[in-house]
This record gives sequence, C-alpha cells and structure tokens, in this order.
Amino acid sequence: MSKEINAQKYIKEYESDKVVARHVFPLTLEDYMKDQTECYIKYLSPKDMPYDGYRELRIKPLGENPAETISKRIRYWTWQIQTPYYYLLYQAFQEDDWRAVNDAQYQYAKQQLWHDYNYYDIRNAWLLMAANDFSLLDCNDAYGFSEAYHRVWTAPGNMMMGLYLHNDAAIKRGMAEAEKLLGQKTVGKWYKELSRFMLALVNRDMTEAGRSLNTLCENYRYYDQELLSFEKLFCTPAHGLYNFARRVLSETEFSRLEMPSSPTFFREFALWQRDNNYPAGKQALIYPDHSLRFMNEIINLPPLPSNAPFEALGQNWIKIYGQGIVNLGTNKER
Repeated sequence: MSKEINAQKYIKEYESDKVVARHVFPLTLEDYMKDQTECYIKYLSPKDMPYDGYRELRIKPLGENPAETISKRIRYWTWQIQTPYYYLLYQAFQEDDWRAVNDAQYQYAKQQLWHDYNYYDIRNAWLLMAANDFSLLDCNDAYGFSEAYHRVWTAPGNMMMGLYLHNDAAIKRGMAEAEKLLGQKTVGKWYKELSRFMLALVNRDMTEAGRSLNTLCENYRYYDQELLSFEKLFCTPAHGLYNFARRVLSETEFSRLEMPSSPTFFREFALWQRDNNYPAGKQALIYPDHSLRFMNEIINLPPLPSNAPFEALGQNWIKIYGQGIVNLGTNKER
C-alpha cells in the first residue's frame, strides 16, 4: 500500500456509496467499457448500426469539408465518452503503481485536450506536464496561451511560454497582466497564487516559488468548487507546474525548489518520475477492437498550436490515419 495518505483516502472515498455517478466513476474496467459502449451506441443514429468502433470516423459519410467534419466528431466523442482517468487512478493507487499513474495522467490530458480544442489554455498544459509531456508547449509560440477568456489564465500562461521559449516580451506581458490581476479583489486567492508562482520562477526566487507551490496544493479545493471529495486529494496542477520548473530552471536552481509538503502533492509520484528520468506518459487504456477503438487514434493525435484553424485537427487525423476514408461525402475510397 502506498505511503501517500491521500492515495489511501482516494481509494476509500472512491469506493464510497456517496459516489453515485458510476458511469463516470466505475469500480471495474468491465463496467467502464460496458457503460461507454452503450453511450456510444445510444448517440448513434439507426443508420449507423451495426455498431463498429471505426464507423464514426471512417465509414459514416462526411460533408464537403471532411477535415472539419472529423474535427467536430473528435470534439463530440471526447465529450460524450467518459475518461477512464478516475478508475485508472483508483487501480494504480491500490497497486502502488506510479507508472500507471503517469500513463493515466497522460491519457486524461490528451482526451481533455481535444475536448477543449481549440479553446485550451494553461490548464491543458499542466495536465500534460504532470505526465512529463511538453508537446503542447513545443508546438506553440510565445502567444500560445495569451488568448484565454480570463486574465487568471493568460497572465501565468504568458509567463510560462516566455520562460519556456526564453522570450522576454512574453514574460513582460505576463508580468503586467499579473500586476493587474493581483490587485483585483474579485479574483480568488488560488488563481492569484498561480501567478505568484510564475512570478517567483521569473525572479528565480526559489523560496517564494516553493511557498507558492505548496499554497496551491493546500488550497486545491478552491480551484474548482465542483470537484468531488476524492478529486481534491491529488493536486495534478502542482505536479505539472513542478515538472515545468524543472524544465526552465538550472539544475542548481531546481535543487533549491522545495517539494510541496502538502498531502495533495504525491511525493512518491514525483520521486518515481525523478528516479526514472522523468518519462513521458503513454496511453494507459487501449480500447479493444469493436469497443471504441477510434478513441485510440484520437488520444494519440499530436497536439496542435492554439492558433491552428479548427479543421487542422481533422486534417491531422486524415494525414496520420485516414488513408482510404471517404472523400467529399461519398463512399469511394481515395
């Protein structure tokens, strides 16, 4: 059993009778596959039957703009099909398997990325970075996270991209936004603390960065008021931000950044990542044939920059997987 107190709490609270939405929080893999397959079938039109996991993207007739149609379908199904993330964590914590946690984090981040496409922001980045995947940062420029709907995301987002790309203009843009943000009484403390952490990295103040990161962990319950009790136990943003700090700081600077002491930061997980040379996550659950197998392709699509046109997602799918898909709404193969 893991030494992490919150991992043990997660198992207990996940199994609690108070958790009623078992189609979202299943107790077995069989239940998950059954519920999600039934969901897929339910939202297909009768002409799409019999059910086949490739039908949605490969066989069902496309419109005049196949790439746009596929982009819409990818977003739709990443919203309809529930992520196995919470069940995968439940299993991994029971087995004290930190590689499984890393892979579950990656799969969740990738599904959430396409669910949010093309409106994502720094939140999508830290979900991936928690699994040591920096591909979303790699494909964006210094303005990659400057268009989010609120300054609570653009201020730290601009500083993050500025630090990652060594772009002083982006850093200054983020710092100016943070100054305004920190003076607003209507902004929650957790969101202000996020900008304080990025400011501390900019200033190379490791004492302040460590304090700020631990505060984010301690107050994680205020990040999203709708989180269930067991969701509040594992502060994934902090793990993503901690891994980000490792990438942008020198080895000496990072050694001075104190790891959070809050139980919502899983030290065993962070130490496992360190001891295994910070491996990037992989897809944790491979969907079998005739059981949502198109989700395998969706999850493994490479990230796109935030300024990519909407149809770029579908174009990417066609380029990587779509040899032989229907063309311009007909059923003739290419």
